[in-house]
Amino acid sequence: MIAEPARKESRVARLPAERGVEPDGVLTLPAWRPARHRGTIVGTVQVGFGPVTSSRLLDKLSLDKVADAMLRLDHDQRSLEMAKRAFAAFILLLGSPAVAQIGGNGVDGVFHPSSNVVLDTTARPGGWDFSSVTIPAGVTVQLIGTNPAILRSIGPVQIDGHLSADALAPVGTVGGAPGAGGFAGGDVGSPGAGPAGGVVGSYSPFASSPGGPGGHATPGRQSWAGGSTGVYGDDWVFDLRGGSGEGASVWPLSWGYPWGAPGGGGGGVVVVLSDSAIQLGGRVSARGHQFGAAGGIFLRALGAVALGPGATIDAAGFVHPFTGRAAGDGFVRLDGYGGKPVIDPSATIAPFPLNLSLPAIRHAGPMQVGTTYTVAGATLPGDGVWFLVSAGTVSIPLPPLGILELDPSLTLVLGMAVANNLAPDPQATLSLAIPNDPGLVGLPLWLQAINASTLAAAGPRLSNTLSTPIQ
Repeated sequence: MIAEPARKESRVARLPAERGVEPDGVLTLPAWRPARHRGTIVGTVQVGFGPVTSSRLLDKLSLDKVADAMLRLDHDQRSLEMAKRAFAAFILLLGSPAVAQIGGNGVDGVFHPSSNVVLDTTARPGGWDFSSVTIPAGVTVQLIGTNPAILRSIGPVQIDGHLSADALAPVGTVGGAPGAGGFAGGDVGSPGAGPAGGVVGSYSPFASSPGGPGGHATPGRQSWAGGSTGVYGDDWVFDLRGGSGEGASVWPLSWGYPWGAPGGGGGGVVVVLSDSAIQLGGRVSARGHQFGAAGGIFLRALGAVALGPGATIDAAGFVHPFTGRAAGDGFVRLDGYGGKPVIDPSATIAPFPLNLSLPAIRHAGPMQVGTTYTVAGATLPGDGVWFLVSAGTVSIPLPPLGILELDPSLTLVLGMAVANNLAPDPQATLSLAIPNDPGLVGLPLWLQAINASTLAAAGPRLSNTLSTPIQ
């Protein structure tokens, strides 16, 4: 029989009804020392892990690092119902009344073009701050320039027309211009630009030799000599680089002469951020021209992100139907706050997107003894994200927080990290040294997070859950 871990001195607080918890709930809290919060391990919930070396795990993870910030129900109150009440109250105590803003300040006013328009990012490295965005059906907004296109909006975004960061066609011997933030195609005799630009076609006296396709999220490929094998970027910390350009083709009998065809440019990057909602009934695209690689598309809203009937998001590389020669795909990411994007069955998205309900957490792999475990949370700028771990799972609706999937009576607070302000995709990252103790191997654990200290007007939200048995 495992001895119960010694309890820290605590106080018992009656929860007032105005905090949304029945007045008969009892919450045990320690003294609070916010100065200890440095984005590392800041506290634990005093727990029992049943027959699995509970005191060893608690001691190992908390030794000299875990001082306070404990949430704990007394043993006679360890029912899930009481734990549920205590958990909700704990989050309410941490909440912030401030308001988040990812949609900018609205200084550029209403964006409601009635005819086709071009937005050049060259002099706009920070993008635009609109008060609302409406692109009607039949209207194309073309995004060009050296920087990625970032469109912020305080109000709703409605796209029924075409928002395009597609690359442009080559002109004469000059490679195709990219979409906003992408890389140009190769001029005649030159490779494509970018981290995975296609090579120049090889000389042949008998046949044309196409240039190598550009790469991005996936490599360009072809059956002829040359071609891009490179990839770069990520959709988790969203890549703000567009697709790489296609290398120039070489015509027969052109050895030593600038005869050939220029390469296609890479698709650009379009980012749309709204403090309200994003509704897509039209098309958003970031395609390369010819065999230039596709770019990236990132839509995020603090309200709903919804793709209606027939809506299209396209960041796919062109694939030749007969030869298999292909340009690299780009990235697509769709973020909603507290709920995943709503996608109509008739909507089309290519390539397959990363759909997130913020906050969302991810790790590179499970916990391993004797190593450093790192977990990251995608959330809003400046959010304080609490990372929690439990030896048991449940499914407890806690509106409006979401669904608690950790058994509160077996839960440990690993720590809190503050999200950076890296636009447009802030991250909160926590690293934890796992003791080199073979006795911990096989312990099943589950992780969940909550942005308890958030600037979101809607308040905190629970994240997805990760399974991470110790190895």
